[in-house]
Amino acid sequence: MTCAIDCGVIIHPDTVVAQMEGGIAMGFSEALHGNVRIAGGSVQQQNFDAYRVLGHAESRRALN
Repeated sequence: MTCAIDCGVIIHPDTVVAQMEGGIAMGFSEALHGNVRIAGGSVQQQNFDAYRVLGHAESRRALN
């Protein structure tokens, strides 16, 4: 995985790292589990509570 960011002046480096890691996790989540279910012409997912996000263990497996 390669990640690049152009965020300007960094005040809190740990926050920048956390944002990058979160973006990577969301990208892997979408690539591995993303789908949109449609029934009767309507999208079945109503909100992000139905969105599967990788956990720590699954993230480590995805990167190996």
